[in-house]
Amino acid sequence: MRVVVDTNTLASGSLGKSGSPVTAVVDAWRSGAFVLVVSPDILDELSRTLAKPYFTEHLTPGDITAFRDLLHTIAERVTVAGALEGIATHPEDDRILEAATTAHADYLVTGDKKLQDLKEYQGVTIVSARQFTSAVLRPRSVALMEQAAANANLSEDEAETLAEEAVTAVRAAKKIDTEGGDRP
Repeated sequence: MRVVVDTNTLASGSLGKSGSPVTAVVDAWRSGAFVLVVSPDILDELSRTLAKPYFTEHLTPGDITAFRDLLHTIAERVTVAGALEGIATHPEDDRILEAATTAHADYLVTGDKKLQDLKEYQGVTIVSARQFTSAVLRPRSVALMEQAAANANLSEDEAETLAEEAVTAVRAAKKIDTEGGDRP
């Protein structure tokens, strides 16, 4: 599954606040639940956002560098032409939507209400962090557990890997249920 996550969601998720849907999205990506797709615009905006006082007060310089390095290392990159205009509230959000369509992403996770109101754009499902965790991550964790039960003939290593993926997905879903909230 290919997912573009907007800059504010990535930045807020980097804080790691337990129970936050944005944290659950970032945690799920870190655990390999989906392929995160980013563009140079997203990475540039994220660097500017993480340099703002709110984030520098809550994250160490090492945490910020590690998060940015992780994005540069693991996330898939796509380049956008800058041709999409006037769909989102801000031009930066048009670039994020364009990254999702260019990447043929399955989902765009965003806090932008105007984009969320679209629900879908050129094959990309547009959802909030809360919608993504409840509609995508929770069913995925259930499917992983069902797969584990159906595949009793797995090698010990395969069963362990599958169980670890299921536990990670369940923990992310439980954080949302117990603490809730769309914002960190």
